[in-house]
Amino acid sequence: MNNYTRASGHSLYRMFEIFNQLTIKGRVKMEDTRTMMIKEILMERDGSTASAADELIDVAIRQLNIYLSTGNITEAENVCEEFFNLEPDYLPELTKLMEDIG
Repeated sequence: MNNYTRASGHSLYRMFEIFNQLTIKGRVKMEDTRTMMIKEILMERDGSTASAADELIDVAIRQLNIYLSTGNITEAENVCEEFFNLEPDYLPELTKLMEDIG
């Protein structure tokens, strides 16, 4: 077992391994040309409160963990669209948030 094991039982290392597979296949752009973060978009575009945006992000992170732990790569790739109506370009930010809370 490595030092990156999450409390949920699967390793952060494995999640990033899967994420790297997505980037290698060209499915996720690593260039970050955005000026707004997910939370800011939810607040400005959707009129969400900060706490509502944080809650939705937490739900999306939990679902991303499920997708990754079960090997559902396509669903993991589309989690930003599913929860935020944003393109997969925001997936690196979501995985960074996932790492920060882990």
